[in-house]
Amino acid sequence: MKRSFILSLVIVMLFACMPCAFAASDFVIDENGVLTGYSGSSASVVIPNGVTKIGKHVFSGNNTIKSVVIPEGVTMIDELAFEACESLTSVTLPASLTTLGYGAFYQCSALETLELPSGVTAISPAAFSECASLKTIALPEGVTDMGLGMFAGCVSLESIQLPSTLTGIGTGAFERCAALKTLDIPSGVATIGAQAFSGCSALEVILLPESVTTINYRAFYGCTALAEVFLPENITTIGANVFPFNTAVKCLPGSVTEDTLTAAGYGFKHIEIVELPLSVEIVDAEAFVNVSAERVIIPSGCSSIGARAFADCAALVRVDIPATVTAIATDAFSGSDGVVIYAPAGSFAEQYAGEYGIAFRATEE
Repeated sequence: MKRSFILSLVIVMLFACMPCAFAASDFVIDENGVLTGYSGSSASVVIPNGVTKIGKHVFSGNNTIKSVVIPEGVTMIDELAFEACESLTSVTLPASLTTLGYGAFYQCSALETLELPSGVTAISPAAFSECASLKTIALPEGVTDMGLGMFAGCVSLESIQLPSTLTGIGTGAFERCAALKTLDIPSGVATIGAQAFSGCSALEVILLPESVTTINYRAFYGCTALAEVFLPENITTIGANVFPFNTAVKCLPGSVTEDTLTAAGYGFKHIEIVELPLSVEIVDAEAFVNVSAERVIIPSGCSSIGARAFADCAALVRVDIPATVTAIATDAFSGSDGVVIYAPAGSFAEQYAGEYGIAFRATEE
């Protein structure tokens, strides 16, 4: 009896000396169930039942934690809750979770994978930014928008599954994801934000669905492995410097407006064919300076081509000009030495070509 008592006492003392991942005294929980503080030193943390929300900065900068288990009932992980937990490799999330706050897992540099519950529908900007070891993740159905810099700096990210509910990819969402080689963007996405894929140097294939109408400034800038892009037919807005200089953009569709094309400028260094929309009445001055298009088709209804509109286009070999064009600036094709004007016989374009020594081919009306 005495020996049994002593053995039990020893066991109790041993457990008392061990780091306890769920000691109540380690956690500060307010009257609403919000975890507002943590003072433990364990590498494995089990958050107690009854917590409904992980508060702001609770574990921020804690480099001791390697694993965290979050209980059922928690619906939100708030702003920067696990910021810079650089030893964190495992996170168990509850099915009750719906919201990830700004920078929730920002700079968790050892985290390689994370399984998001199906109930998560709101993910704030920079939620996984600078998670340098993150290799794969799937966003649940119900997520509609990827906020600013959501995966920016995730240099090891190789695979991501996007939900069919997604409508937009935000500014810098995948910026500097240097290991990402391919991405299938779901139908329903309308907007690609500025610098969304900037610096994704391994990106070889990007499939843009027909739902995409807007590609913003430098969206694919620095994607040096991207060999070609097929633009969807419904695109209406394209920002400047959208693609890297080595990318061939296959056929600019006629849905792009005059204002868009004028603003885009250097965003189209490597277009093969530019087909201007029927709404274009004027090709503005310097609209396509130094653009590497091989062919430009100007629509019937256009009346004039401005100064240096197609200047210094070294690859330009054909421009189709309709009979409605009655004014072309003297330097419209300055420096585009290989260009041939295709236009109806007897048109102003034929007269212009003869006057300025540009090769001409007659076409039917």
